[in-house]
Amino acid sequence: MVSIEWVLAVKEGSKMKGIIREGKLIVKDGHTDAASVVRMCKTIISHAQMIVDHLDNPEADLPTWFTNKIAVSEYEVVSAANYINDGDMDHHQDG
Repeated sequence: MVSIEWVLAVKEGSKMKGIIREGKLIVKDGHTDAASVVRMCKTIISHAQMIVDHLDNPEADLPTWFTNKIAVSEYEVVSAANYINDGDMDHHQDG
């Protein structure tokens, strides 16, 4: 199993996210174009619908790790939507 660790790297005065994979730092620059955001939103919608479609019983017990992932995802999507709607990013800058 490969260990991957997310780090925050600094390049030429700007913050960039990167990962350490197999002992090497791989810096990823941000996806800032609207086309990337549209594609990612469509992926989120598709996967959210897949989850909803598989939850036949609203009273079913789900693992805590699963509900935590959904809660965090909801928070992040709502924060992004608030930013688009009114410029409010709920006091976050990067991540």
